[in-house]
Amino acid sequence: MFYLLLRLIHIDRSSVSGRSSGYVTVVREPLFVHTHCILTLESLPIDEEFNLLFAGATDGQILIFDITKAHPEETARSYEPILTLPHHQSGVNAIALRRSTETDVIVISGGDDNCITISNVDTLKKSADLIQKILSQHSAQITGSSF
Repeated sequence: MFYLLLRLIHIDRSSVSGRSSGYVTVVREPLFVHTHCILTLESLPIDEEFNLLFAGATDGQILIFDITKAHPEETARSYEPILTLPHHQSGVNAIALRRSTETDVIVISGGDDNCITISNVDTLKKSADLIQKILSQHSAQITGSSF
């Protein structure tokens, strides 16, 4: 068994004497420890107060993290997913996100199982509904998705 550490970093692109400082700060280490490889990451700001991180893993799950409170001043050492979508039989290679309402997010994912899933995530209730799962319409794994 192996563990994967997911780190959240901040790159300061503010200008110092007309040049970008490029200063890198580790905001959260570790953010989450997972026993499967993370294949894809997508972030989505819901509003100025709420940011989500979507992670697709080799176990077929999409993990959703609230990274709003991931600031260096905090003492918490680990984050747990607020929601897990077990939509694939194996690796999740692609995730595309689009807000449909103020609190809802449409998630399209594709994986090694040749399937595409479309889900609605309610960020307020922290719940998800699988809208559609398109099975075996492809002869190989799905490696990309986009709106």
